[in-house]
Amino acid sequence: MRLIWHGHACFEIVTGDTTVVIDPHDGASIGIRRPEVCADILLITHDHFDHAARGAVKGNYWLVDGPGTWENHVRIKGVHTYHDEFGGRKRGHNTVYVVTAEGISVMHAGDLGHTLGERELKEIGKVDVALVPAGGVFTLDPRDALRTALDVGARVIVPMHYRLPGYKLPVKPVDEFLSHAGDLPVRRVGGDVTITAEALPRGTEIWVMRAP
Repeated sequence: MRLIWHGHACFEIVTGDTTVVIDPHDGASIGIRRPEVCADILLITHDHFDHAARGAVKGNYWLVDGPGTWENHVRIKGVHTYHDEFGGRKRGHNTVYVVTAEGISVMHAGDLGHTLGERELKEIGKVDVALVPAGGVFTLDPRDALRTALDVGARVIVPMHYRLPGYKLPVKPVDEFLSHAGDLPVRRVGGDVTITAEALPRGTEIWVMRAP
């Protein structure tokens, strides 16, 4: 499985002949490079401009934009959550996705705005890789984002949705997230990494992917 980061919350998961794109942005609106992606499956966690730029995605893709369970070359589970800690009254709803393929489960938390309760944790289950928003302000604060990744048992934690050079959004840099890491190993990796079930770390690591 290849995991490719296009900045902000936009990722590609490539497995076999299937490409899953999650939360595309248009680049200019947030001050970073526009992604160049072609999807077979497009996942949208919530309908905000910086996560739902469908015009940036090429291909005759299958769209998933809410909770449920599907299987189409890969297994996808969407779990209902909120964009804030007030039951969605401030920023609306959010879907956390778990994509499973090649024996690896990847959770994309979108703009999760609250820690996960018993219901959400049960629906999500244990995952191998957790992509979590690390810049706070519009989402979980960095400490709670790290706690969320640990709560789902992730062996690889990938921060996203944090300040990059040129950013127009007032989110925090990744260093604040990393300041809560304690003894967890932190690896600086590329923006395009290959993950296999056999090579997953035994413990938990934080992988900071290179910005596009």
